[in-house]
Amino acid sequence: MKLNVTNITGELCMTYEDGEALLNKLRPALIGSEPVELDFVGTRVHMSPYFNGSIAALLKDYSREELRSKMKILNLPQHAVETLARSLEVGEKYFSDPVYQRAVDSVMEQHAVEA
Repeated sequence: MKLNVTNITGELCMTYEDGEALLNKLRPALIGSEPVELDFVGTRVHMSPYFNGSIAALLKDYSREELRSKMKILNLPQHAVETLARSLEVGEKYFSDPVYQRAVDSVMEQHAVEA
């Protein structure tokens, strides 16, 4: 199965909410036995909140190795590859380390109250 990111969230991959829109397409696609091709052709801006809300969020249910075997990422510019890698590192720590997860959640809750 091939998912074209521009058809799902457009050319700007910026917000957590847009990342969640992609996640909502990715989750059911990954259930099948066929690998998912995630094509970033036509995208221009790539920010970590987007990757946090989409691909890194999959680390709640899959290991990085499982994601590598189930999903192929196409046409992602090099600068975005680095941003995605950092989001995956942080996501992996978040979902595997309960102390880190509580600390991040606490900071996020405080930030939400202040906003």
